[in-house]
This record gives sequence, C-alpha cells and structure tokens, in this order.
Amino acid sequence: FVLAKIMTIEEMGLFFLGINVVTVLTIIAVGGLATGLRRYVSIAHGKEDAGLAWDYFNTSIIIVVPFVSAISLVILMFSEEISTGLFSKPDLANVLIALIPFLNLYVLSQLFLSVTQAYKQMKYWVICLDIVNNLLRILIALALALLGFSLYSGIWAYVIAILVTTMMAFHYFKKTIPEREKKPNNYKISEMMSFSFPVTLSIIADTSNGLLAALLVGFFLSASDVGLYTVAIKIVGVGAIVLSSFNTMFSPLISQLHNQNKTKELKTLFTCITRWVFSISLPVYILIAWYSGSIGALFGEEYIAAQVCIIVLCLGLLVNALTGPSGNMLLMSGY
Repeated sequence: FVLAKIMTIEEMGLFFLGINVVTVLTIIAVGGLATGLRRYVSIAHGKEDAGLAWDYFNTSIIIVVPFVSAISLVILMFSEEISTGLFSKPDLANVLIALIPFLNLYVLSQLFLSVTQAYKQMKYWVICLDIVNNLLRILIALALALLGFSLYSGIWAYVIAILVTTMMAFHYFKKTIPEREKKPNNYKISEMMSFSFPVTLSIIADTSNGLLAALLVGFFLSASDVGLYTVAIKIVGVGAIVLSSFNTMFSPLISQLHNQNKTKELKTLFTCITRWVFSISLPVYILIAWYSGSIGALFGEEYIAAQVCIIVLCLGLLVNALTGPSGNMLLMSGY
C-alpha cells in the first residue's frame, strides 16, 4: 500500500517484477533445502541429537552459499540481457542488480529461521519476517520517499530491512540450537539433495499461482499491467495468510508424527487443520471479492481496474484453502 502511494504504477510494475525474479531465484536456491532443514532437524530434535541437527544445517550452508553466489554473479553479468531480451524492459536491469544483496540475505534468513521452526520456536519466524521485516520496509520506504527517492525507496527498504532481519534470525538461531560437541562434520549432502530437489520443483510449481504468473504478465504485457496484477496478488494474499500460518505452526509436528508412525494422530491433525483453514478463509475471501473495487481504489484510482483479477484470484485461492495443508503434509512426510 505504501509503495503504491510512493511510486507510479509503471515503477510499481518494474519493482515487483524485479522482486518476483529474485524471489523465484531464491526458491531455486533454498526452497527445498529450507523444507529439508525443517524436516530433518525436527527429527534430530526428537532424538535429542544436537550434533545431527548441526550436520544438516552445515550441509545446507555448503550447498546454498556457493549456489546463491553463482546466481548473483549471473544476475550481475547478464542483467541487461534478462531485462531487454526476456522482458523488453531495459530499466529492469538496475533493479535486478540492486536486489542482489536482498537475494543473498533472504536465503540466509530462511536457513536460520528454518532451524528455529524445527525446534518448534515459531515465534521467531513471526517476529523476524512477519513483524520486523515488514515494519522496517514501510518505515524505510517512507523515509527515503521523503528524501525524494521513488523507485529506489522500495528497493533499499527491502535490502536494509532484510539485513536487520537476517541479523535477528542469526541471533535466534544461535539461541535455539544447542551447542554441539567438537567433532568433524558429517555432511548429509546426498540425503538433503535427494529430498530437497523434488521439493524445490514442487515449490516452483506452487508459486505459479503468483510469482511465475507475474513473470508471465511481465513477459507479455506492460509494466503497468504487472503493477495491477501485483497489487491484486497482495490484496488477495491477506486470505492466504491463514493457510500459511497453519503450515508454519504444524510442519515440525507433522514430521515428528510421521517419523514415529503415529498415523491416526496425523490423520486427526490434518482433518482438524483443514476445517479450521477453510472456515476462516471462506469469509475472508468473500469479503475481499465483494469489496474488490473499493479495496483497489485505496491504492489509487488506476488500481480499480484490478477488480476482476482480484475476484478470480479469490476463487482460485479459496479452492486451495479447501484442500488444507495437503501439499505440506506430503512434503514433511517425505513424499
């Protein structure tokens, strides 16, 4: 909302197109490994084996850091080719380069907070990413806008906010995971990769509801259309918080119950979560769809055109809520 008031609709389109490109690259770099960390560290926690938890974390670091560094180098070297050749938007090149620090820091924060989730410390994820990160983005963007920045107020707000968030995530990571005995690392590269690779593909496919769709809009349509679609996604995303919150809270529990062969308890948990998710999501999506035009107008008159897009997205995400945490259940069970 704040960025829509600061930027023009074309700048909004360029900014979020850059964010979507970087987010997809982040998913490729760490999506499956973060899920793998939550699963395997959760199992290690159940066994009270701190050394095993550290082995899984150190494995994720030696896989992710070189990979995300290579991705950053590719962006730096080929930003103009990506911007002009793929999206026909030359101004996107500077946006992508400026977001390279965001890519690296966000990947690290995901790894740190995945470990805290595995130890059932969900509050740290909420504090870091849902509260501090979002609040800093707003405050920094407003401060930079007052100094005369427009497009770059959003970019640097994202970068500075994720820097602070990553530092906090590291603090909570060190606070959560027990100290390990001094012994050689037992890297679990084969185990982590065999689990994480198909999970990464699954996450990429799942993001087609939002991120990849936005990239396709950027490929075929104008920056203004990307701005409209992004605002629609952000509005409808309020309802998706329900399913996301339940997934975050119950992921480690699913992994532990499956590892202990407690099928009956797992089935009961899944049924209960699905009922709660749909019961809460239904009225939220109805209200968003019903007042879609008025909500779009809050961002500016030019965003009223996103009304039809908002309604269609509400229908699609409502069906997703009806299925409950089925995808997360399969992932955390190792399927």
